[in-house]
Order: sequence, then structure tokens, then C-alpha cells
Amino acid sequence: MNADSGAVVLNGGQRLALKYFSVAITLFAAQVIFGLLAASQYLVPDLLYNLLDFNVNRMVHINALVVWMLYGFIGSAYWLLEDESGHEIVGLPLANFVFWLLTAAVGIVVVVYLLVQSGPGDDFTLWFINEGREYIEAPRWADIGITFCMLVFFYNVAATFMRGRWSGIGGVLVLDLVALAGLYLAGMFYTTNISMDQFWWWWVIHLWVEATWEVLVGCIMAWALMQVLGVRRRIVQTWLYIEVAMMFGSGILGLGHHYFWIGTPEYWFSIGGFFSALEPVPLVAMVVHSVYDAGAHKMRNANHPAMAWIIAHTFGNFFGAGVWGFMHTLPQINLYTHGTQWSASHGHFAFFGAYATIIIAMIYIALQRQRGNIWMGADMPDGGWKWKWALGLLNLGVVGMTIALMISGFEQAFIERAVEGSTWAGYFTAQNHPWFQQGMIWRFIFGVVTACGLTLLVWDLLTIGRRETRRALQPVAGVVVVLLLLLAAGSLPAYAGDTAAGRSKAEACAGCHGDDGISVSDPLVPVLAGQSADYLAVQLMAFRQGVRQNEVMNAMAEELSDSDIQDLAAFFAALPAGAEAASAPPPMVARGKAKYAACAGCHGLKAEGDGMRPRLAGQSAAYTLKQMRDYASGARRDPVMEGIAAAFHDDDFNHLAEYIASLTRQQ
Repeated sequence: MNADSGAVVLNGGQRLALKYFSVAITLFAAQVIFGLLAASQYLVPDLLYNLLDFNVNRMVHINALVVWMLYGFIGSAYWLLEDESGHEIVGLPLANFVFWLLTAAVGIVVVVYLLVQSGPGDDFTLWFINEGREYIEAPRWADIGITFCMLVFFYNVAATFMRGRWSGIGGVLVLDLVALAGLYLAGMFYTTNISMDQFWWWWVIHLWVEATWEVLVGCIMAWALMQVLGVRRRIVQTWLYIEVAMMFGSGILGLGHHYFWIGTPEYWFSIGGFFSALEPVPLVAMVVHSVYDAGAHKMRNANHPAMAWIIAHTFGNFFGAGVWGFMHTLPQINLYTHGTQWSASHGHFAFFGAYATIIIAMIYIALQRQRGNIWMGADMPDGGWKWKWALGLLNLGVVGMTIALMISGFEQAFIERAVEGSTWAGYFTAQNHPWFQQGMIWRFIFGVVTACGLTLLVWDLLTIGRRETRRALQPVAGVVVVLLLLLAAGSLPAYAGDTAAGRSKAEACAGCHGDDGISVSDPLVPVLAGQSADYLAVQLMAFRQGVRQNEVMNAMAEELSDSDIQDLAAFFAALPAGAEAASAPPPMVARGKAKYAACAGCHGLKAEGDGMRPRLAGQSAAYTLKQMRDYASGARRDPVMEGIAAAFHDDDFNHLAEYIASLTRQQ
């Protein structure tokens, strides 16, 4: 998937992420294929008998699910890592080696599952064929390999943030990766006591998959919302912290709804049933708050597929993991439903709604950038029919399977558990009941619908943006730039402006900004002379749309036409920047210069700016200080700047402002 000549250059982490995403989608397809085979064997029990039995199909189906989502999460973390930390990935060659190592190991395990399938049940079987424990059947050598890969992943992420800048998202991500590597070890205990074995088994199934993954999703979601909607960092990080608190406060206690069945005290039943369903709440609140905030500030997004999948994640996580989990784990219900198709109903809805959806959203975000920040909003060349149908069919298929399995599970709970008292006779009576069998038929039908949706999704991922020539850049200066949307529509071609016309129109600006674009009366008024025309046009458009707030500028910009904005931008950009520099105490300037290293990547070594990144050199210290404080408080919006501001103290702002003011404007 090579981008066209207008494509941006991806960093090392993003190139690695695309590899993980490619394998993730391949394993997603494998999950669906083997799921359909297992569903078919429910209807035709003799299908592939003694060749590829039901338990093998089911095992590959579930393991492919877990592994493809793990690949998706790792890819998502690598994709955002360099942008969030402001530093190239530490140990990138090792990270690439681990990708190939992990992929080779997954391939070997799948081949052994399909061709060898089982062993004599001795230590050799445990180490090299199949551990025999549901959902974590991988042999012991693969367990050790997975732990090693997770430790390298942790090293890459933690070391990169330590070398770069920390943020709330970065801190939570690093701490969560400690648990991601550590909790998997709980599944490597071997004991002949079934209750103790199940105790530690649930630590992997519930805490490794549900708790650590849930926090990982929170980090990915927070970053994605800032990219897609330009949401304030303060909002998403607040809800992310609440999610971490809920994980510690409810995720661990939520294990209790499993403990009752292995002989622990009865009170765990009620504790676990209540707390298990609370984890998705902060993530749902994060999305709802972000969408509200984006609407209130007139944000727009240029990646409709990613936004649609984020919305699907919100509903899927709330209903699949939350509502379905809560009604299934309530003690009075779980007494009858535990281990029935009701469990499978919850599992299908929760895994797809909570995890698959956000990974697909991240893949669309990655593809947009990989193909040159192409337009993925309204009026796409093909109308976006493939991603829309893929979204609809995948969600319809999963919801349909969920309901079909729930009906079969309800029948099992009533006949097998309530009427027959959980006897073997009751089990077979329930299996042969028309309600159960009809549920299995509808599960297969909706599985086919899901497969059709996945086929369209893969087709769309391979082709989206191929014929698109419009660009939709990432949020800059606090907005998903409205000006760039107009550029894409052709209404503002290339910021072409008339400097002579701009001179006469700028007379209304002279009272604050000066005749030559350099304010001398108010240090809080920025220098416009010599600033990039692109940047000036974007800011004027943001003021006109009300996305950037300033009472005077909002009123002034409201009256400007598109051509007025182009002319004014061209005029101020053509003015000489001037050579004056403010004086400041040398110690403050020296400290500010040291801190400026975090800014140089975007604004230039001498704060000269670059296109969409503004020239800072020569701005008054008071103006620069106010802007940095506004970014820190969320009064001014930009995901990158908010992250940088969060890493500094107010003293740092003062030092930076004085250093920037000391630079001459013509550097």
C-alpha cells in the first residue's frame, strides 16, 4: 500500500504499526472463517469429523480473536507513540524483530493446532502442542514467547516516553503495559487442584483481557478523539484517569462473579456481579463528552469512517460489555446462565463492541495519513459505500448473532438449569429443543452476514482514498481546520491572495496590529508581519467560524469573505518581519533555550516556523506566555500543544516566553 507522491513520510513506529494492522485483519478473517466452520458443525455434527473437529475449530476461532486484537492494540500504540512522546521510538530495530518473531510463532501455533491438534497429555504436550486450558490453549513455549514480546513492547513504549515528553495518556499506557506483561504470567501456573487452577485462569481471562485491554482501549480512544475531533486533552485524560480508577475499583472486584463457581464464599457472587459491569462507563462518557465538546466548539472531522467506528465502539462497549455483562452476571441470573450460550452471546457482543470497533477506527486513522492525509469525509469519489455497508453488515451480523445466542441461552437456562436441575439429561434435552436449534441456525445466518461485512471492510481498507486528490490535514492550532475543508471543496484554492487588496483591507487591523503588522501598543497582540500566509488564513477562518475564541477577532472575522481572508493573509505574510529582539535576564533566556528543544521539531531551531506551524521568534513574552497558559488550561485547542503544555510548569512557560522574545524576527 504505497502512498502517492503527495503522501506524508511515516515515522518508524507508524510503519511498524501498519505491519501489525495487516496481520490483525488477516487473523480477523481467520477468526470469522473458523467461527463459521464451528457454527456449521452445530448444525451438521458430522461435518469434517475426525479431520477438523468442532473443538479445534472453536479453539482456533477464539485464539484468533484474542491474537488479532492484541496485534491491533500493539499497532495502535506504536502508531501514536512518536506523536504523543515527541521522540523517535527507542529500540525500533528490536521492535521490528519482535514483530516477525511473534508472527512466526503465531503461524507455528496455528499449524500445530490444525495438524497435530492433541497429544498424550504429558509435559511434552504441555510445552509443545496444547496446554489444554480453554481460551489459553497455547503451549508453554508460546506463553513464554508472548511474555517476552510484551516486555519488549513495554520497553519500547516506556523508554520512548522517558526520552521524550510524558503526558497523561503516556503515563497510563506505560503503567498498563506493566500489567499486560505481568498478568499473563498468571495463566502459566500448573496445579492439579481445579479450583486453584480456575482461580488463576480467571486472572488471565478477566483481568488480562478485560481490565488491561479496557485501559489500553482508553488510551487509544483518548488519542483518537483528539485526532479525529480535535477534542481538548483535558477532557479525554480526565475520563482516562476515571477509567483507571474504575479498573482498580471494579475490575478486580468484578472477578468475584467467577469465584463463586470454584468454591469461594457466596458474597463474591454479589460483589462480582455488580462491579463487573462498571468498567465501560468512563469510556462511554469520554466519547459522549468529546462529541458534545466538539459540537459546542463547531469542530468538524475529515475522517468519517473512523468517527463512525468510534461511535459504534461507544454503543458496542456500553451494551455489549456493560448492559449484556450486567444482566448476565447478576447473581440471580448467573446462577442459571453461567456456561450457557448466554455467555457466548455476551462474549460476541462485548469483544466486537469494546475492542474490534476501536481497532478498525485506528486503522482508518492510520490509512488516512499513510495515503497522504487524504480526504475521508463527505462526497468521497464512490460515496463511501463500501465502508458504510461494511459498518452496517458487521454490526448487524454481530448483533444478530448476539440475539440468536441469547435466545438459545435463555432456553438452556430454563430447561437445562431451572427445570432439569443441571443434569446430563437436562443438557441433552435443551440441546435438542427447537428454540435452541433455531438459535443456532440464526447464529450461522448472521455469521454469514458478518463475513460479508468483513469482506467489504477489507476491500475498503485496500482501496479507500486511491482516487482522492483532496487533502485533510490533522488538527492544527486547536481545530480540525475548517479552511482545509474549504480548500478540499475547491473554494479556497491554494491560499492565493492579492497583497495590494490586502493592504487596504488591513486598515481595520492597524489599530491593534500596527500599520506594519507589528503591535507596539499592547504586548498581548501578536506580531503578524512575516507570518506564514497559510497559518494566518487558517486562524482567520477559525475566528470566523468561532472555533478559536476572541471577542474582538470573532467580530472582525465574521465579516470577512474567503477572498478577504486570502488577501489579508498574503499582505501580512509579505511584510518584513523586523529585526528587533527583546532583552531578558540571561539566566531566564538560558533556561528557556534548554526547554525550547521540545518545540524545535515543529517551530524550527530558531523559532522561524514552517508553513502551518507559526513563526514564534520576536513575539512578545506576554503574548507567548498567554498562549501557552491557554493551551495548558484548554482555552486554546491543539492536541500536540496541549500535550507539550501539560509537560511543563508555569515557570517553564515564563522561561520559554522570554527566550522566544529574545530571538530576532528575521532569523
